[in-house]
This record gives sequence, structure tokens and C-alpha cells, in this order.
Amino acid sequence: MPAQHQTDGFIHRFIGFAKSHPQATAIDALDEGRSCTYAELHEMATQRCGTLHALSQSCGTRVLLCMPSGIELVANYLAIVGAGLVPVLINDKLTAAELRELALASTPSMVVTTTALAVRHQGTWSMLGELSALITVDEGPCVPLPPNVRHIALPSQTPEARPLRLPQADDVVTIQFTYKGLGEPLGVAHRYGALSLSAAGLLKSMRPMGVGTVHLVGLPLYAVYGLVVLMVMPLSIGSTMLITSTLSRRDIAEVLSQHQVAFACLVPELVRMLNHQLSERAARGDATPPLHPDLMLYSGGSRLAPDAARELSQRLPAHQVLQGYGMTECLPVIVQSYVGACKPDTLGRAIPGVQLRVVDGEGQDVPDGTLGELWIGGPTVCSGYLNNAEADRQFFCEGWLKSGDLVVRDEAGHVHFIGMRLRITKVRSQMVDLAEVEQAAREWPNVRAARAHAERDALGQTSLSLSVVCDAIDQEALLKHLGERLSAHKLPRNIVVVTEALATAA
Repeated sequence: MPAQHQTDGFIHRFIGFAKSHPQATAIDALDEGRSCTYAELHEMATQRCGTLHALSQSCGTRVLLCMPSGIELVANYLAIVGAGLVPVLINDKLTAAELRELALASTPSMVVTTTALAVRHQGTWSMLGELSALITVDEGPCVPLPPNVRHIALPSQTPEARPLRLPQADDVVTIQFTYKGLGEPLGVAHRYGALSLSAAGLLKSMRPMGVGTVHLVGLPLYAVYGLVVLMVMPLSIGSTMLITSTLSRRDIAEVLSQHQVAFACLVPELVRMLNHQLSERAARGDATPPLHPDLMLYSGGSRLAPDAARELSQRLPAHQVLQGYGMTECLPVIVQSYVGACKPDTLGRAIPGVQLRVVDGEGQDVPDGTLGELWIGGPTVCSGYLNNAEADRQFFCEGWLKSGDLVVRDEAGHVHFIGMRLRITKVRSQMVDLAEVEQAAREWPNVRAARAHAERDALGQTSLSLSVVCDAIDQEALLKHLGERLSAHKLPRNIVVVTEALATAA
């Protein structure tokens, strides 16, 4: 790891901006109707750090952090890392069964969440044998907890602030979960130097930004893409995070114009929505509102269809949408560039510090222009999965991550995405493990076998179809069962019932 990241990581830089530009806006939270400066965010983080330090037993203790994207999430993330603890970032939209599985796998000693989520998942807390404290960031009813677990309500219990500890490059500063088609979550830990290096590498592909520039945060911060691109990166350069979880219910062009956004990441669904909104504007004879002259638009979360990118470039000739690529195991690693060579319809080229290989089924490198699996190496790649040696053997080889994605790399180093070889897919830009869906279906009485697969419609949107082997089934009851086990994006749009006789004949 380059030595510069031991003294110039993103928390170092955030603290620096809190001192040099205390009145600069750090976060503008649209859904909350409030904002905070760098000085105010730093003060919140040090107060939360005081709470955590008083409760923690040692450095490296894991803290489950689960709440909607907003000021409290950012402040508590900074506080956890600044207290020498390890944040486990969890999607706040998970079902009780999904959250319980991740909580048991991560073995946290503390939980930081909202009162509503604490109540919704109260059945999980008693199952966590190492849990010593549950911290809620808002006022609300007392949550029933085991006698050995303390409940701290931050609004009414704020201890003395404590300065944020400056991490070292090798300190783990995030644990997140991913799926690889095995039907089980895989934990991934990343270190401070890796997150800082990834953000710095991305910035080299973008126009200059800094204090006063606005970054639109329309993607959840619990995922790697959101964490690095939409929190670590803007806090590293003193920019403003414009946070909203309701972008799909807003006029996107109006948001970009009103706040003069200079950088926006939009998942493919939001790119298509922006295209549709701009089309409706044109049909009404309304002009596109004035956008920031240097607005940079990126798409991530899943692959953007080339036709959607071309349509947006035609509707906004001065603001083409570019593509990014990454994985939970390696952080964002490939990007199309605003300041360098950019080739349409590709994922882009590797950011500085990242190594790429394209290999055949024997693990041998193939020539440029030849189809193969993308392998990723370098300091942004994690060292393996948490407590899963079998998955390590399957997806890591001598420091290289086997992505499972089939690509072609051209002579200029641009990577062209072709498809996936693993039994995973993306629905609404969120990961779906097909084996997990099948396991949930097989738990239902009378289902003897299940097979899930992804389907794409004419607009390029992905949905799931599920085939089940049984004599007869109440599909509504099965969907209710799946809905209790799986998040909404994992639920099948179609269920096909196959009788035992047909299955045997097949």
C-alpha cells in the first residue's frame, strides 16, 4: 500500500476540511429537509465516537450499522471508524430473515440503528451472543433486550465528545456482504488504504472537483459503490453530498438543475427514468432546466444498456453518461473517463493501481479481443471472504479475484462486458442470488424442487421467473412465504408449476 495513504486517507482529509472549510456544506439531506456543514458533521461524529468509545471493549470490535442513507448514517460511520471499531454495513430494507442471517454471520458487539428498525428486528438481537449494546439515533419506545444488552438512545444520552482516531492503511473500515450464486452471503472486509486508493483512482478519471461542488447521492451507502463513490470520494475533496432516497419519485433533471449538481451516479433504471422525463418535457415543449456546465453523469450498480446511454447523450449533448464497474470484493475498479480516452459501449479502463487479466477456463491469459473471464488484482482487492475457506478457493487464486464476468479487452485496454457465468443477476441494480431464491422456495411444503432464472424485457429490465416441481400449490401463499424471507427485488414475477410427471419426463 502506498505510504501516502497512511497520512492522507479520506478520514484524514475530512478532518482537514472540517478545520479549513468549517462552513462548507458537507451534507444536504433532501428527504430530511436539513443540511450540515463540515464542522457540524465533524462535531456529530466526535459525539457519536464518544458514545462508542465508552461502550467498546477493544479496537476492531464489530458494529452493525443499519439505517437509511442520511446525515446520521454518515456521522455514525465516521464515528465507528474514528473509534477504532469496524462498521458492518447492512441494507435497512432487508426482511427480518435476511438481516438475521447477516447479523449472525458478522457477530457484532454493538448495533447502531433507528428505533423503527430496532423494533422491527427485535427478534434478532437476543440471538446475537456477543451483543453488548444497541444504540438508537432517534427517540422512540424502549426496545425489549436481553438483560446483558444496554440500550442507548443518543438524543437523550450524549456523552463527552471524543476526537476521531486516524486510521492506518491496514485498518479494516468496512464489512459488507455479497452473493456468488452459492445461496449464502459472503462477508467482505476492506481496509482504509484500499478505500482511499479506490476513491483517488476514480478522481483521476474525472474533471476537477472540490469545495462547493455537489455530488448527488441517489444510491444507498451500504453498498460498496455508494460507499466509495458517493461518500468516501466527496468527503475526500470537501464536496457536498446531496442525499435522497426518493430520486425515483422526483424530477431528476430539476434536482440536477436546482442544486447545480456536478457529479451524479445513476443506476440504469434512473437513467431510463431520466430519459423518459426528458422525453415528456420535449413533448410538452418545455426546455431542459439549466444544468451545471461540467456535470458528470455516471451509471453503476449494474450494466447500462448502450441504447439508454446513447439516448441520454442525444437528449443532453453536453453531458454524456459514462459507465463504472466494480464488485464488493474489489471496490470500483474500472471506469470510463472524462479526462482521458473514452470508448462508448464499454466499461472503461482500470483505474490506477488496479491490475486486470482476461483468462480462459484453465486460468491462462487470452489475447486481446478474445472472450474470457475477468480477473482483478491489486491493493483494492480484499484478501478473501470472512470465515469461508471453500469460497476463497473457488473465487481467489494467488491474489487474483475471479469476477465470474465474461469480457473482452481490446488493444487499448477498454473492457467490453459480455455476460455472467455465475448464478447471480441484478434486479433493479441489486444483487440476486438465484440459489437463495430456490432455497426459500424449497422451504415451502409440497415444493420438491425449484429453479430460478432471470428474464429481460424489451427495455432491458431484468425480472425473475421461478419454476417449482410439485403436484399443486397455492401461488399466493407461496409468494407470501417468499416475501417473508426475501427482499422485494428478489421475488419472482412469474411462477411456473411443473408436476412430478412432467419433471420426470423432462
